[in-house]
Amino acid sequence: EANMEAMYDALVAGLGIYDDLIELGPKPKHGFTLNIRFPGLKEKTGMDSKQLSQWLFDEFKVLPIPASGFYPADAPEGSGLDEIRLAFSFMTPEEIAHGIEQLIRGIKQLYRLD
Repeated sequence: EANMEAMYDALVAGLGIYDDLIELGPKPKHGFTLNIRFPGLKEKTGMDSKQLSQWLFDEFKVLPIPASGFYPADAPEGSGLDEIRLAFSFMTPEEIAHGIEQLIRGIKQLYRLD
């Protein structure tokens, strides 16, 4: 639970002001994942969530999971292609802080926010 709090709070602090570009999922009450949605991701960046996840790994050594794999087969076409999922179990608070810093750097670079 402490890891979830640390990750969520860091994301809100680092990306919360860009709520027109990024939608954080609700703070999880249980479990160990958090979804982040990027409305219009493909149109704004040329990437879907699979490409974004790979780019974040290659450039920033952060590996989110494309959320499209978590939608049922009968979900509308394209479901999850603008979402990534972050997992935060089995990580120290320091690892979470570093990962979130890298993720924020990546998102800011992607959207040219700095």
